[in-house]
Amino acid sequence: MKILKLPSRLLITCILTSSMFVFGCKNQNENIIRIGAILPLTGALSEIGTDEKLAIDMAVEEFDVKKKIKIEYRDSKGNVKESLSAAAQLINQGVNKIILSTTSVVIANLEKYQDTDLLFLAQCMAPQVVRNYKNALRIYISVDLETDLIKDYVNKNQYGKLSYFYINNDFGQSAINEIKSKINSNIETQIESFSYQDKNYQNQILKIINYNPDAIIIYSYPQQWLNILKQVEQYKFENKIIANSGASFLLNEIEELKISKKLVVPLPKYIYEKNDTLINKFKDLLAKRTSKSANYDIIYFYDMMKILIENIYAYPNANNSELINFITSKDYIGISGDLKFFERDIKSLDLKLSEIDEIKEY
Repeated sequence: MKILKLPSRLLITCILTSSMFVFGCKNQNENIIRIGAILPLTGALSEIGTDEKLAIDMAVEEFDVKKKIKIEYRDSKGNVKESLSAAAQLINQGVNKIILSTTSVVIANLEKYQDTDLLFLAQCMAPQVVRNYKNALRIYISVDLETDLIKDYVNKNQYGKLSYFYINNDFGQSAINEIKSKINSNIETQIESFSYQDKNYQNQILKIINYNPDAIIIYSYPQQWLNILKQVEQYKFENKIIANSGASFLLNEIEELKISKKLVVPLPKYIYEKNDTLINKFKDLLAKRTSKSANYDIIYFYDMMKILIENIYAYPNANNSELINFITSKDYIGISGDLKFFERDIKSLDLKLSEIDEIKEY
C-alpha cells in the first residue's frame, strides 16, 4: 500500500485550514441562542399548538436577520407531566429561555422552576400567572384585562341575572372566577360548562334559556365559538351575549348569524384597524404561509417573539434577569396594538369592548 506524502508546506496549510473550519463552526454554534418552546403540538389542543408554532416561525423568519435564534420545539400534548419532562430535557441541554403554552402547563412549570435563573414566557390568560413568579413574563392577552372590560359593561347595564357558560378547564375556570369576583355580588347567577371536545351544547343552552338571564357571559377558545353561537341562535335568545376575545377572530362568520347583533366582544386592534401598515404586512405574510385567518394565539405569539428577538439583539450580553428588566422597561407597537408592561405582564392598550351590531365602544 502506497502512502501519499504531501509536501510539508502543503500539509501545514491543510491542517491550519481544517482547524480554522472547526473553530469557526464552534464559534458559530456558540453564538446561537437556543429557545425552548413547549407547545401542545399533538393531542386535543393541537390546533392551538400548531397556530402558536406558526406564529413563532413567522416571527423568527422575519426578525432574526442574523440567524442567531434556534427554536427547540417540544410537544406537551397539553399534558402537565409531558411538559415537565420536556422542560427538564431542555434545561439539561443548556436551554435557559422557554416559551410555555396553556394554563396548566404554564403554572406547573413556573411552580417547579420559580427559584431559578431561567426565563419563562408564560403564554396563557390565567390571572395568577406572573403575580408570584419573578422569572416569568407574559406577552399575551390576559383574563384580567378582558374581565375588567366585561365588569364595566355589566355594571353599566345594571344586570340582575347572568348566566356563565365556559370551557371546563383551567383557562375557563380561572376566567369565570375572576369575572365573578369583580361584578356586583347581588347579581343572580347560573353556571354551565362544556369540554374542549364537545360539539353539542343543547342541554346546557336549554338550561340557560329557561333561566332567562339578562345576559350570557361565554368563555371559550376560538375553535368552539361559531358552533356555540349557532346553537344559541336556534332558541332565539333576545338578550346580550358577552364574549371573550376568542370570538373576535371569527367575526366574518359570526356576522352572518342573526344572533351576532346580540354579541358584545373585546376587539384587539388587529381586528378593527383596517389601515395599519404593520397589521396589513403581517396579513400578507400569513396568507403566504396558510389559508387560515389569525386568532389571538397567532397574533400574540408573533408579537411575543418579535419583542424577545428585538431585546436579545439589543442586549446580547444580558443574563435572563437583566433581559427581563430591559424588556419590561419599554413600550411596544405590535399587531395586537400598543403594548405596555405593568411589572411583568403586558397590557394591550388598544383592546376595546364593542357591540357588534353598532361597533359601539365602551
